[in-house]
Amino acid sequence: VIAGRARSIQKKSRDPEAVEKNAEIVAEQTARITRIIQRLLDFTRRKVGTAERTTVNLNELAASTIELLAGQFSTAKVRTRVEREPDLPKIPGDADRLQQVLINLLLNAVQAMPDGGSLSIETRTVSRTRPGLETGADQRFVRFSVADTGVGIRKDIKDKIFDPFYTTKEGSGGTGLGLAVCSGIVKEHDGWIEVEDATSGGSIFRVYLPA
Repeated sequence: VIAGRARSIQKKSRDPEAVEKNAEIVAEQTARITRIIQRLLDFTRRKVGTAERTTVNLNELAASTIELLAGQFSTAKVRTRVEREPDLPKIPGDADRLQQVLINLLLNAVQAMPDGGSLSIETRTVSRTRPGLETGADQRFVRFSVADTGVGIRKDIKDKIFDPFYTTKEGSGGTGLGLAVCSGIVKEHDGWIEVEDATSGGSIFRVYLPA
């Protein structure tokens, strides 16, 4: 498809500037398709075979992920604050997939603050019921929270943001698979994600995983 479009562009115009501009369009489309394919692979990979589970320390995983993204935080003028619960219980899971969740949530938070801002990361142990089982007994969960001071999420789309291919970033590289991948991985770990408005503006994403 892309090759056909490139040939069509070459036939329509021999103007060097037009050819260069159209070549950039083709390159952007190629990059976008590549991103979509990679996200699709990430979205479906968990269904192929069973990942080996280990015990995961979310405090350590959070620290290494924040260090990994430190350059992007600095470039985006985003200040970070980390609050980790001492002696946080380890959880059974796939560290690589859980790190993918953390990376997606952190980068989404950065993108929600185009002019910079503050990003808070917190780990905590909580006792509560599962959604839909409010009459049942409390269970213990490890919770990972990402709060930003960004543009927030409109009320009319909050129930759609975890749907595959739903995106508010049309024209800016969004594929609508980032949060869907996060939700799928967390569900695979018998957990769930909640999102709400932050009191100081922006959004808070909370990931709950059985302790």
